[in-house]
Amino acid sequence: MLEHGKPAPDAGGSGGTNSISSTKQFDWTYSSTWPGAAGTGARAQDACPDDGFCAGSDPARDRIPTERLGPGGEPILFYDEVMLYEDELGDNGSSMLNVKVRVMPSSFLVLQRFFLRVDNVVFRVFDTRLYCSFQSADGEALTEEERRAWGANNAQAGRPAPTSWPRVIRECRGTEVPYDEVKRRLPPHKPDDLSQLTNVNWVAETLRTLQMNKLRQQLGAGGAAAMAPTPAAAPGGPSGKILGELPAEGPKNTWEGDGQCVDVATLRYGVGT
Repeated sequence: MLEHGKPAPDAGGSGGTNSISSTKQFDWTYSSTWPGAAGTGARAQDACPDDGFCAGSDPARDRIPTERLGPGGEPILFYDEVMLYEDELGDNGSSMLNVKVRVMPSSFLVLQRFFLRVDNVVFRVFDTRLYCSFQSADGEALTEEERRAWGANNAQAGRPAPTSWPRVIRECRGTEVPYDEVKRRLPPHKPDDLSQLTNVNWVAETLRTLQMNKLRQQLGAGGAAAMAPTPAAAPGGPSGKILGELPAEGPKNTWEGDGQCVDVATLRYGVGT
């Protein structure tokens, strides 16, 4: 399982819900659960991991405001998509990692998606979303100590201190589902049309639905609060863990990237280290 701020130790074929034969000494599926990092230009809080992200603690604030991103929202000033890698796995399926970015007047949004299809074996999806608002009201207010540090480091340049530090919200969600289980979700009027299994968006949405169903079963009546990617430190969630790992009595052979979590990085720049 993936902890906040740490990539899974082995995202390959070991221990998944379906056995991917380990005939090679490396992960031949190229599975990735790397969620990104805040970067060297930001100074993280001491309590956070090395990548600068800490587990979210405020369900109302530590989330991506999807209501601002839908139709009728802000205009998109810039959009791009980059394929980081793609492989057909020796005609055994498909493995790809791509990044989409869009910039609006008051924020930016990044989606990194890993997608894996091993024919007749398994599907995997691992999504990482990064959101940052440019509005001061959405940031983290500077402390008096930080204001003094800013003045000491930037006095010669004459740069005024910012009113707040930008906050980056990171949502991670991953799931692994057997191939046949996804195949059974094909439209009933076209049960033999396998082309839909190559549609990344359809498969990702199907895996999300199956993941929600599984979590409801594992968590019982109290699982509704954990269905959405709320901060892991919120009531009902374990600190520093992806929520899919919640049930200690649950299956032990799940993929390391299976589950969901939210964490936050505050970008404290220009005040030294």
